[in-house]
Amino acid sequence: MFTAPTAPFVLEDARTTTIVAYTALTAKSVDGELLTRTVAEFSYPGINTAVPRYFNSSSFRQEWVERRTRLIAAWRCPVLLLQGREDPGQPHEFYSDPDVLAMLPRGSGLHLFDAGHFWPFEAPEEAAETIRGFLSGDVDA
Repeated sequence: MFTAPTAPFVLEDARTTTIVAYTALTAKSVDGELLTRTVAEFSYPGINTAVPRYFNSSSFRQEWVERRTRLIAAWRCPVLLLQGREDPGQPHEFYSDPDVLAMLPRGSGLHLFDAGHFWPFEAPEEAAETIRGFLSGDVDA
């Protein structure tokens, strides 16, 4: 969506872009106030060119290859991987792969939300509880 040649034109309509993205990428409903905030964030001047520039300069798959082959081994502190199980663009298998989990530093964890791409908005209480638990040393929170 954001890498298409039409992206700058599509992004000029922040409200429609937000509704389409949240409809396609969520598994749970999102609070209306959060949608309004997202529309406001996508309404800043220059967003219609900045977002496609970002998405065209990198790819999630390439970043994930680099993480698996080079970056994860360099991590020294515990990390908490957070991902929506129903995210259509970033399969949870990328995160739950036992080989990947074995590379993580001691004390790390993985939490898969029963949600889509926008899990912080789809499951805000669960997200906060999970992060608090991890920061308190409970990797299974």
